[in-house]
Amino acid sequence: MSFNILREDLGGSTNLWGKRKGAVLNMLDTNDPAVIGLQECSWTIREDILAADANKRALGISVSGQESGYTSESSNTIIYRNDILEALNSGTFWLSSTPDVVSNTYGNAGKPRTCTWAKFKMKDSERSFYVFNAHIESDANATDRYYAVQVILNKINSINTENFPVIITGDHNDKESDLDAYFGSGFTSARSSAGTTDTGDTLNAFGETVSSDTVIDHIYTKNCTANTFYVDRSRYNGREYISDHYPVVCDLELN
Repeated sequence: MSFNILREDLGGSTNLWGKRKGAVLNMLDTNDPAVIGLQECSWTIREDILAADANKRALGISVSGQESGYTSESSNTIIYRNDILEALNSGTFWLSSTPDVVSNTYGNAGKPRTCTWAKFKMKDSERSFYVFNAHIESDANATDRYYAVQVILNKINSINTENFPVIITGDHNDKESDLDAYFGSGFTSARSSAGTTDTGDTLNAFGETVSSDTVIDHIYTKNCTANTFYVDRSRYNGREYISDHYPVVCDLELN
């Protein structure tokens, strides 16, 4: 699953985390994904998700490098099911020309943007794979977004030296046809390749009209087969919108 969950202090009085919490937790229970790439996940949200399910664990730090307590900051947290997966290694890098230190370039409007990654082993089969979870700046131009994706691809090449399967989750703030850096990289869009798929919006803006692209949350894979891909637009706890984005979900097999 990839889900821009919206930081706890954003959304206006009717959409603050306290109003959405029960609906989001219900959605997570209903879908029950093995791995979740969350964008804009602040500390309280992360801890509430972990408290609701003893089998869940979390990886990732805030965009400024904080390891805990980042209420008014975002993180690209990876949540995973500890009962079926073992986390072997993990880290965070920045979508900039200096990715190993806190930094912001490529049109990030003064706000650092990160990618959190993790290497997992499946407990039932011993098979390993990587997850990279990123959030690309909405104000960046096409060139900056290209370089931001290129940072992700370069890091994957340097980290995944074993050529294990890789899953990229994220709010890319762009439609697939404009994400040029992925073309020819060996990665495939789960939306485009799944036998059963969904072509509709992923950005809902809590029902407000937006002028930007609205199919901007993606899952890309390498050495995987996408069986189904869907955008979860269901109502939970009576709420039409549980965030300003919908969760996107994919059923994958490792090749």
